[in-house]
Amino acid sequence: MRGDMISEERRARLNERQFFGRRKGPALSPRQQDVMVRGYARYGIDLPEKSSAASASGASGPGDQGAVALDLSALFPAGIKSFGLEIGFGKGEHLAHQARTRPVMGFIGCEPFLNGMAACLMCFCARISPMFGCIWMMRGR
Repeated sequence: MRGDMISEERRARLNERQFFGRRKGPALSPRQQDVMVRGYARYGIDLPEKSSAASASGASGPGDQGAVALDLSALFPAGIKSFGLEIGFGKGEHLAHQARTRPVMGFIGCEPFLNGMAACLMCFCARISPMFGCIWMMRGR
């Protein structure tokens, strides 16, 4: 039945409409843009690309899709021995609360939307406090 076949172009349009969630948030304000530059320089992590040597040696596990190792001891002070990861931290309220209530832990937050990261960084930059010394952030892809 030829009528049942869907062209690739039409399939792509259908898939685009079936996406349940936002792909991009509103544009950042000038203040948010500024805090992203200043705050991300202090709290941001940019992961290196996966090295070809690691993938050639088979150092990655099965199902690994470009993951890289992150040396947590290099990011956090020497006394930090336990770590938390929050994926999709929104505006960072919970991440900040965790840092305040658990000062002996190191936290990494990963957020795909720049608006959430900007809001969280505005909070961190407004409160120059040692409690935020144990938080790092990365942008999800």
